[in-house]
Amino acid sequence: MGKTQVSEKDRPDLERLEQIVKDAGHAGIGTAELSKKSGTNPARVRSLLNDHFSRASRSIDPNSKAGIPADRWVYKQTADDISAPHRAK
Repeated sequence: MGKTQVSEKDRPDLERLEQIVKDAGHAGIGTAELSKKSGTNPARVRSLLNDHFSRASRSIDPNSKAGIPADRWVYKQTADDISAPHRAK
């Protein structure tokens, strides 16, 4: 199934999740921690970030603390994100 546009009902949750992932930096953030920080069910986290066009990309963290591979979310920077520090100078 391809990615879809997010509905207006889901947009605030998706934007909040993307901001938490962005704040996590280059290391990214696991689904469990993202769920805890956002107050969103882990299944909903995965659904929103996997099924809709999102700035967060999923990778697998083989070294997760639980000992089993886990989802890790990393923010994909936009051109504006990349150029912001240069514009500030």
